[in-house]
Amino acid sequence: MSSSTAAAAAAAAETASSATIPLERFQALQMIHQAMASVPESDKKEYLQALQMAPHLVLKESDPLKFLCFCEYNAWSAIARLCNYWRERKALFGERAFLPMTMDGNGALKKEDILVLEAGYPAVLPETQNGRSVLFCDRSKWLPSSNSMNLNRAAFYVVTLLCMTNDKVSQPASQGGGLLVLV
Repeated sequence: MSSSTAAAAAAAAETASSATIPLERFQALQMIHQAMASVPESDKKEYLQALQMAPHLVLKESDPLKFLCFCEYNAWSAIARLCNYWRERKALFGERAFLPMTMDGNGALKKEDILVLEAGYPAVLPETQNGRSVLFCDRSKWLPSSNSMNLNRAAFYVVTLLCMTNDKVSQPASQGGGLLVLV
């Protein structure tokens, strides 16, 4: 195990070993971190960077247990998705990826991204009857000054917030979960 992997695992274990965490959560986190040890460094570098720079964001904005639940408790599938989440987040936001997803100008979003969101792209619609979140990507809401990065960052922000606030989004489709996206 490399020093960066060991440091990240230690940070996660320290967070998970708190007496306030239920045993099931602690065991699930251990399962994820054991599976993470088998992932090549190159495939998890952004996730490890996030753990080192902002471990609170990893737990708050990309809770590994939500990934595990969505993947029907397949730890390897969950860590692949978790690593991909941080790879995409870093690609979209650069060094701002390790700042919180907020619209106050001090987080991951740039001013231009916030303007896209304020213009109504993408829009969150009322949930379906079974509680699924609905995201509407209306091209007519694009600002003339927007580029594809602004639009993608805005969509990433909204999906991250939906995953943080609606447990139904984190459930697998086989259990009626997921996110309905209308384009």
